[in-house]
Amino acid sequence: MGGEGGTIFHAEASSGWGGQERRILAELDGLAGRGYRTGLICEPGAPIGDRARALGRPVHTVRFRWSADPAAIRRVAGILRRQRVDVLGTHSSLDAWVGGIAARLCGVPVVRTRHLDLPLQRNPVSRAVYRLLADVIVVTGASGAARLVAESGVSPTRVQVVPTGVDLTRFDPGSADGRRIRGELGIPSGAPVVGTIGVLRALKGPEVFLRGCRVILDRIPAVRFLMAGDGPLRREVRDLQEKLGLAEAMHLLGHREDVPDVMAALDVFVSSSLGGEINPQAISQAMAMGIPVVASALPGMREQAREGETALLFPPGNAGAMAEAVCRLLADEAARRRLAERARAEVCEAYTLERMLDRMERIYLDEMARYRGGSAGRTAPRAADPGEAVRR
Repeated sequence: MGGEGGTIFHAEASSGWGGQERRILAELDGLAGRGYRTGLICEPGAPIGDRARALGRPVHTVRFRWSADPAAIRRVAGILRRQRVDVLGTHSSLDAWVGGIAARLCGVPVVRTRHLDLPLQRNPVSRAVYRLLADVIVVTGASGAARLVAESGVSPTRVQVVPTGVDLTRFDPGSADGRRIRGELGIPSGAPVVGTIGVLRALKGPEVFLRGCRVILDRIPAVRFLMAGDGPLRREVRDLQEKLGLAEAMHLLGHREDVPDVMAALDVFVSSSLGGEINPQAISQAMAMGIPVVASALPGMREQAREGETALLFPPGNAGAMAEAVCRLLADEAARRRLAERARAEVCEAYTLERMLDRMERIYLDEMARYRGGSAGRTAPRAADPGEAVRR
């Protein structure tokens, strides 16, 4: 696919920076490279806007003050009309409402992407955004799709499962420089290194990771830890690091752009999330880098991180079990190698950036054709089975 033209815009009300925003940028840039006009509608000063501009994508700013803000709706509707937008992608609550209403006024189809596996609010108004203001709902994993269908009442025929893809040209174990990271941090040669990467917020489980690291250090004194990422819990993380006596063994790296190099410095990657995540990008990236993974046994994790096949899993929130899984891998180089090889093969088959772009492009093209009254050779989107694990 590619080169068929059309204008695809995304609206994102979030002012944060994380996996959700990275996926939006990957779509904007990737589909622009396939011949589409792409653009972004976001909050003034949002990091995603700055990064989209750096990629050469047009950015339009809107204040998303509340879900039915008439000023924001008029502003978005004006952008859709002036830019002759063919499809609008929405992602967060406010932009789903504002963008969804504006798109309905303009006759523009809406593709709503749901990035997390969290319960929907019980009030009917909150669930109406999926039933009334989206034509197709994309979910990044099968477990999240099943929850959405069960809790929202949306027909399964309107739900598509499209995991976020990894850019294998960037996350390439042959080109990443883990030795540079180890050297900069003064990590002794041969010391085992365990790490995690992610936004420092409660759902990511940073406390679980830190407490697990204390147990690991007691058993393997030579081990060193890396924790990359920034966020609202940065102070709490630093305080707990000191309290647990991890200051000398653990490096808090803050936000990093050289993520492939950081991952290449690791012997084991840990994801200690407590809930909400579906096929998180950090796990896919670690797998692509050939780094063995230890992860929380959440439904949204188990689609790609399968116990004993592509990862070792532990009960969410259980720091002792996390530590036990990490110690098992550090003691068994052959097991680390087997997990890493299977995991990389899994990512290369099912979780690549190109595969994600192929599937999203098909969804956008089908919606364009349907709103234009149909087109030869175009069919309605194939309904994803929300209960089916994504292992294609």
